[in-house]
Amino acid sequence: MKKSFNYIFWCFTLLAVVFTSCKKDDNNYPELQTLTITPLQPGSALFKGSIISTGDLPVADYGFVYGNWSNVDITTGMKVSLGKDAKKGEFTKEVSSIYSSNYDNTIYVRSYITNAEGTAYGKAISAILPRPTASNISPSAAKVGDIVTIFGNFYTTKKEDVSVLFGNKNAKVLDLSTSQIKAEVPSGVLENQCSVYIAFKGSQSILVNGNFIFKPNIIDFYPKSGPLGTIITFTGEHLHTYYYSAQIYFGNTLAGLYSDYNNVYKSTITNVPSDKFKIAYVTEGLRTELPDEFTVNMPKITSISPATALPGQTVTVTGTDFPLTYGECYLEIGNANIYIGNILNSPFTFTVPGIKEGDYTIKLKFGQSSATSTQKLQVKSHSVSSVSPLSGAVGKEITLTGVFVPNLYYYATIGNVQTANNASSSTTLKLTVPYGATIGNSTIKVQYGEQIVTAPGTFEVIPPKITSISPISGVPGTIVTITGAGFDTSTWNTIVKFGTVQTSIISVTENTIKVAVPSNVLPGAMKIAVTTYGQTITSPQNFTLTN
Repeated sequence: MKKSFNYIFWCFTLLAVVFTSCKKDDNNYPELQTLTITPLQPGSALFKGSIISTGDLPVADYGFVYGNWSNVDITTGMKVSLGKDAKKGEFTKEVSSIYSSNYDNTIYVRSYITNAEGTAYGKAISAILPRPTASNISPSAAKVGDIVTIFGNFYTTKKEDVSVLFGNKNAKVLDLSTSQIKAEVPSGVLENQCSVYIAFKGSQSILVNGNFIFKPNIIDFYPKSGPLGTIITFTGEHLHTYYYSAQIYFGNTLAGLYSDYNNVYKSTITNVPSDKFKIAYVTEGLRTELPDEFTVNMPKITSISPATALPGQTVTVTGTDFPLTYGECYLEIGNANIYIGNILNSPFTFTVPGIKEGDYTIKLKFGQSSATSTQKLQVKSHSVSSVSPLSGAVGKEITLTGVFVPNLYYYATIGNVQTANNASSSTTLKLTVPYGATIGNSTIKVQYGEQIVTAPGTFEVIPPKITSISPISGVPGTIVTITGAGFDTSTWNTIVKFGTVQTSIISVTENTIKVAVPSNVLPGAMKIAVTTYGQTITSPQNFTLTN
């Protein structure tokens, strides 16, 4: 009896579970449709959908989602939420500021309902929004404040739906129909030539004209006179930096034109046809001469100091009306052109180039103009009167006595190997015998620019040598003094070996090396070898290592 009761109990339990599962699977999910898209104008449309069933669960949100692709959903598209008060039947929403590509005006729309279990969608449908066009702007060149008319097909008569941009500046829209826009040319555009666009709500924009020109109007200039390099400022209205908008002429010579941060035309007096000339500007092929002439105060050189100098020496030039320029002046002396740089006042200085000895005229050049000194500059030659000492090994410092420019960098050759240094005074140049110098007698030559002077006599390059070692025997750790000549005084360029075993160097001078006998050398007699300046020499005596 007990077994029958248990059997009946478990059968009822199983039926209850099956019944509950079937009931759960019978839940009603939201069901809806996307009905129509009605384009209204560029960037706006009316969306219509229909809710067939809201489902069993509470609605958390419903509305439309749109984008430029057919599988748009609430995570990838633009969502237009209508809240959570969803009811069966049709629902609509007029949507503005719809973004659509300039290349494809197709949009895709889906209705949706979201509840706790997810989001249900209606089928995606598509429509093509109106594509506005612009055919012309008239006039295509105008001044700020002028009225221009843009022709085209705009699909709207609401001014708030349209923006006209000259570059990045908004123009005031005065009148709008579906085929014409009248706008006022705005101020604040820095360029003299810009693109004109029409922007519609929804970020869609169209190009009207890529080369709209602002007309400049130059009235006068100041100052009326000055030296070369003087910056003249033009006054007027609608002046901009774009070169093609206006061209400035000094007489019949085309001049450069630029603008400062306040959009004011300026030009620099450089290539001038004469010391007095008219200034004119040309726009759209029309030449307009400005009142008054500009008078150039031509530069003059009055003195050169010192009148005698060595190459590399600084000379001061004094004069009047030197060019007011940044890096446009050159000084011609002999066959050398020297870049002067900034001449903002008198006097200015220059360094005598490495030219040959002689008397030279100095010419200051600025553009096509120049000023020539009446006074000559006498260029003298450097000289070497003596060398001390007259012999030495590689690395030996030698002193040249003569006539030099203090701190000037000179190149020199000992034999055919180059060395160099700065002159330590007006009479002294110290050089070091260079690595690779040929053993034996060599000529020393000093060069600066085109000037080459030869020192009297010859200099003997001697090889390094060992004259003695002391002591000549000892145990490991014994300090040994190597005496000789021509040693490199840097420990990292000097190697000492006892037989074939290298040891560390305690100290080194030109004539003496101190080392310790290494511990890993076998007892017996051996030579001590020194490698210095790439040459290896050996001791005349043997060193004997004892136990």
